[in-house]
Amino acid sequence: MKTSDNRDYNLEMGKNYYHGTGVKIDYRKAAEIFGRLAEQGDADAQNYLGVMYENGQGVKKDYVKAAEWFRKAAEQGYVLAQYNLAKMYELGKGVEYNAAKAAEWYEKAVEQGDASAQNNLAFLYRQGYGVPKDPAKAMELYEKAARNGCTTAQLNLGYMYEIGKETGQDYVKAAEWYRKVAEQGIPAGAANLAELYDKGNGVPQDYVEAAKWYKIAAEHDIKCAQTRLGEMYEKGLGVPQDSEKAAYWTKKGVYLRSWIFNMKTLFDRSNRYKRLNEMIAKVTDPKLKSSIVKTRDEYWNRIQKLNKPNFTDEDYNQIKQEHERMDDFISKMDKNIK
Repeated sequence: MKTSDNRDYNLEMGKNYYHGTGVKIDYRKAAEIFGRLAEQGDADAQNYLGVMYENGQGVKKDYVKAAEWFRKAAEQGYVLAQYNLAKMYELGKGVEYNAAKAAEWYEKAVEQGDASAQNNLAFLYRQGYGVPKDPAKAMELYEKAARNGCTTAQLNLGYMYEIGKETGQDYVKAAEWYRKVAEQGIPAGAANLAELYDKGNGVPQDYVEAAKWYKIAAEHDIKCAQTRLGEMYEKGLGVPQDSEKAAYWTKKGVYLRSWIFNMKTLFDRSNRYKRLNEMIAKVTDPKLKSSIVKTRDEYWNRIQKLNKPNFTDEDYNQIKQEHERMDDFISKMDKNIK
C-alpha cells in the first residue's frame, strides 16, 4: 500500500472515531490518529486536532495548542482552518484578541467561497472591528453568505431588512429571508416569520400562519414564541380556543423575563469581554497582561454560573454587581494604560 493510501486510510479512521461512523465515538483514538498525521503535515488532520484541543475532546482543552494547529493548517490554505483561526483572533482564544488579524484570515477563507467566513467578515465590516466600518460591504458579504446557504447570514439579512437601520426598512425582503431560514427548520427563523404574519408586516396578516410558525418555534423552546402561542390559544387567534393549551404554552414561556434578561446579560458580558481583549492587546508588561487575562476569565466564569434559566432577585443583584465591578476595573485600567 502506498504512503498516500496509508495516510488517507488513517485519516478516514480518525474521522470515523471522531464522528462515530461505523464505530463507537472514541475521541482519544481519534486524537492519536490525527496527532500522528498532523505531525506529518496533513492539513485536514491539523484542523481536526485544533478542534479537539479547542473543545477538550480526547485531549486536555488547550486554546493555545488549538490555535497553533489551526495556524499550521491555515497556512497551507485549508479553508476550515482559516475560518477557525480567524475565530480565535476574533474571540481572543489561544491568541491575543486582534480583530484586524481575524479579518485577514476571514478574507482568505472568503476568497475560497466559505459562507460562514463571509458572514463573520460582514459582521466586522458592519461594526468596524479590525476593518473600516462599511455597511455596503457588509451587506454585499451577507448577501453572498446567505445565497451560499449560511442560515446565520440569512437571519442577519432578515433582521437588517426588518429593522432598516442600514438597508432601509423592507418587511417584504425580511419575510423572504426569514422564510428561507424557517423552511430549513431553524426555530429562530420560524419565530421571526411568525411575528411578521402576526403583525401583517411584509405579508398579509394571518393568525393561522402565525400560529403555525410560532408552534414550530415554541416546540424548540423559543420562549417568546411559547408566550405568544399561549396568548393565541387563550384568545382563539389562528387556533381553536383552548384553555389547557393556553395554560401549557404560557407556563412553558413563563420564564420569558428570565430569558430576555439572560440574553442581555450575555450581550453585556460579551461587550466587556471584547473591551478587556482590546486592553490586553495594548499591554506590553507580561505580568500586567497575565493579571488582566486572569481577571477577564474569572469574570466570565462568575457570570456564566449566575446566568441561570430561573434567576432570582439575588442572582440579578449579583450579576449587576459583577458588571459594575468590571466597569470600575476597565475604567481604572484604561487610565493607567493610556
